[in-house]
Amino acid sequence: MIIPVEILSNHESNLYQDYKCISQGTLSRPVEIIVKSNSEEKSKIKKWVGQLNKQNLFVYFLLMIFLVGCSSNAQGTGTLNDKNLKLQDHPKGTYPRYYDAVSKEEAKKALPFTIKLPDNFPFKVALSTFQISDWGEKRNILLDSVFYPKQEGKNVYIAYHISNFLPNSEKLETGEKVKLEDGTKAYFSGSADLPILAWKESGLYHKIEYLKKEETESKKAKSDLLKAASSIYE
Repeated sequence: MIIPVEILSNHESNLYQDYKCISQGTLSRPVEIIVKSNSEEKSKIKKWVGQLNKQNLFVYFLLMIFLVGCSSNAQGTGTLNDKNLKLQDHPKGTYPRYYDAVSKEEAKKALPFTIKLPDNFPFKVALSTFQISDWGEKRNILLDSVFYPKQEGKNVYIAYHISNFLPNSEKLETGEKVKLEDGTKAYFSGSADLPILAWKESGLYHKIEYLKKEETESKKAKSDLLKAASSIYE
């Protein structure tokens, strides 16, 4: 299609260049073209622009559907699936509400977020427990997992807590700033007998604590705790 350029103003000439790009398939943005030409040329140009705008609109809606789908699968945005969980007795209308302990597999199926558990411990795990609690209408969910060695008369464990919210009684940014092996920023606190590591990652709150043997040095306990936390991301 040929449009006499001499009949176009400067502004219209720029628009005409856009139109040429459209006809060549090299312009991806929608445009509105005004030319001083006969009615047939105007009609053809409007048809081109209309088709392009419709195509872009279709792509836009596809993109929005994709983004909404991704958002619905974001970490911690769903609700607890308690179909196979047994709720413990609790006063009506109060939170938190605790469920009976479940297996690791049952916990993963019920939670509204994906979990990975530590697998590097300073002892051989002889027993592990998993308990889910609801802190608000099946949306604010906490998983408590505890890993025990063979006790041999001493109470030792590592507890790992993960939730999609931060309880009011908890503070995240307290203690010494440290980094896990993958570079994740965390905070080291607690006591000599119960060191604690806490951090936030991908919208989830993590806390891991180590009730150690009395004879275990604090420096070693800190190192053991960092290794256990880092193993979650290996």
